[in-house]
Amino acid sequence: MAKQKQLSASKRREQMRQQRSSQSRSAQQLRGRQQRSNRSSWWLVGGIVLMVAVIVGAFIFIANYEAEQSKVGSDTAFKTITTIKPDVFTHVDKGTFNGQLTAIKNTPVLKGPNGKPEIFYMGGEYCPICAAQRWAIVTSLSRFGSFSPLTPILSAESQVPTFSFYKSSYHSNYIDFESKEIADNTNPNPNPLETLSPDDQKIVNQYAKPPYVQQSGIPFMSIGNQYISVGAYYSGTVLTGKSYQDIATAVNDPNSDISRGIVGAANMLTAAICKATNNQPANVCTADPIPSLEQSLPTASVTGISPTQLAQVGQVSERDVRRNS
Repeated sequence: MAKQKQLSASKRREQMRQQRSSQSRSAQQLRGRQQRSNRSSWWLVGGIVLMVAVIVGAFIFIANYEAEQSKVGSDTAFKTITTIKPDVFTHVDKGTFNGQLTAIKNTPVLKGPNGKPEIFYMGGEYCPICAAQRWAIVTSLSRFGSFSPLTPILSAESQVPTFSFYKSSYHSNYIDFESKEIADNTNPNPNPLETLSPDDQKIVNQYAKPPYVQQSGIPFMSIGNQYISVGAYYSGTVLTGKSYQDIATAVNDPNSDISRGIVGAANMLTAAICKATNNQPANVCTADPIPSLEQSLPTASVTGISPTQLAQVGQVSERDVRRNS
């Protein structure tokens, strides 16, 4: 009987050992399955992260590639509009100019920081109308001085090729150029970019409203506070869908819509500037068709700037000014 009890106890112990062993194996198997599941989950997460990174990288690459491609030909275009031949200016005349230059009465010529008549521009990088106007501004002002290389951009709206005046520099013996790009090129919600100085704000507050202009807006320009305008001087739609190379090629053809727009607007702006500088420099202000375009402008209260006064700003000698007169 005692022997049977011993066998029974031994059997129970063996059963318990087997049960514990089975439970241990089950626990190990469960842990193994959990570990494999965890490893699979991490591989899945890692794969998703990698796939997202690849997609984002591809989008960035494509965006950068498209941005670089959009600038192709900008150097040629900049060189072209800053070195237009005299016969193109003459042939185009006022072209398709459709802007409104409002004459300011009883106001002295506004002088810039260097004591020369100031040309003030306010626009925004995103703005397609500003994009069109900048082509005419660069073309015109390059007859009076020189820009540093300008940054090529596509306007956020309508994707019009143009150049930004942000962080640009300009040198002239005859005029000062003050530019402010008040908003950047972010689409669809542009961010503030440059802040108007108190003097800039004074000009805008006084003249960027009726009766001087039909409505406020950009691009806004003051030519020595003698002429005020809002908007582009020609239809910017002629530039929509065009590349820098397209524009560069067309500008040199005085019969093209692009040349008649850009060069015609530049001629009218040049005539207004010549009014403010008392027709200095003479090689620009007496060249066709500027004298006749000056006559077509409304009469402003231009007091002008004499050769002696121009020499006093220290940028050019009186002898050199008179030699160009």
